[in-house]
Amino acid sequence: MNKIFLVFALILSIVESKSQNLVPNQDFEDTIACPNGAACIYCCSNWGSCHGSPDYFNICAPSCLPPQTCAGIPNNWAGTQNAFSGGAYAGIILSSFSGYNREIIIAELIDTLEIGKKYFFSCYIARAYENATHGASNNFGFRFSTVEFDAFNEVPIDNFSHYRDTAIITDTTSWTLIEGSFTADSLYRFLMLGNFYDDNNTDTIDMRPTTAPWNHAYYYIDQVCVTPDSGNCSQINSTDLNKGDKGFFVFPNPFNVGINIQSSFNEEREFSVYDLAGRKIDSKKNFEQRILNLENLEPGIYLYVVKDKSEIVKSGKLVKQ
Repeated sequence: MNKIFLVFALILSIVESKSQNLVPNQDFEDTIACPNGAACIYCCSNWGSCHGSPDYFNICAPSCLPPQTCAGIPNNWAGTQNAFSGGAYAGIILSSFSGYNREIIIAELIDTLEIGKKYFFSCYIARAYENATHGASNNFGFRFSTVEFDAFNEVPIDNFSHYRDTAIITDTTSWTLIEGSFTADSLYRFLMLGNFYDDNNTDTIDMRPTTAPWNHAYYYIDQVCVTPDSGNCSQINSTDLNKGDKGFFVFPNPFNVGINIQSSFNEEREFSVYDLAGRKIDSKKNFEQRILNLENLEPGIYLYVVKDKSEIVKSGKLVKQ
């Protein structure tokens, strides 16, 4: 069996294992559009806001240093942080020292939770520290709902969540794992992430310089998992084919007509799209930024492979809607 088909087998096994994860777009990699600044969580497929104006960061956006308002990775308006895996993450305010309220993100789960069944959940968060983010907070939490809250019908800050982390996370260099479990008592269909507790029930550390006019406890979020299998989330986190590869990005994904290919690789590389039977659909060579028209493909799952002169350096899946 040649090397490309071995990669296909590995990708398909990962896609199958991720199907156990009930969170769609768990690593925020699939995009509707490249974020052009703050408050663009709707640029990310499957995720939205149900309180405040959460942010979305992606390597397809320009990387900059504050006070510019770019949404790139690793440098953006909130701080500097590489993604836990791939090249994207979300960002929210957990608490504020300046009167600004919480930010909470929401996603519709792939399947409804079953009453009486135990579920395990996890994600990774990292504190941002730059410009207006000189603070730390506890109470990052998971909350499940049968109601689809949104920016016009916000989830209440009513001191309830199915899980909250009571530690004040101050680390700005590493990603911290947040995990827990619960037994579903309703037919929950939606997952929300953020701080659902008011100021009287939230502990904070104000670290702002005396000259800072405002201040938030702000955190990045990546690699979200909800599963009935206790070992599945750790399996997903450990089988990312492209962890640490920050120089290549494909968007939007899922797509309707075509995809944009962006790369910072200098050497000669080839990007190829295959169907699940291993047949090559199309390819591009020597790209820095290219648009690949795939309008004629049938809806479904496809695979892409990036090769240099001697080996496969990147691979993953594409979804045609």
